[in-house]
Amino acid sequence: MEPKALEMKVYVEPKPLRKNGAVLAEFLLLWAPFRIHGCRLISTSRGHDVWMPNPDTRITKEGKEKAVQAALQVFEEYFG
Repeated sequence: MEPKALEMKVYVEPKPLRKNGAVLAEFLLLWAPFRIHGCRLISTSRGHDVWMPNPDTRITKEGKEKAVQAALQVFEEYFG
């Protein structure tokens, strides 16, 4: 059975990460299941799927950058 395709918005909390003035932390993914190390997927009351740090994970600026890069890499692999 193939993974179910679904649309989700991806955020890196608590603030969007900016690089060269562009917000990288929010973009659409159309593939699930998907994991970012040190994060978990939760659904908000507004119906968004949001990546939040695990309670036992200390998130640093470097960690947030790595999470965004990992997500972008998978996005590019599937949707080039």
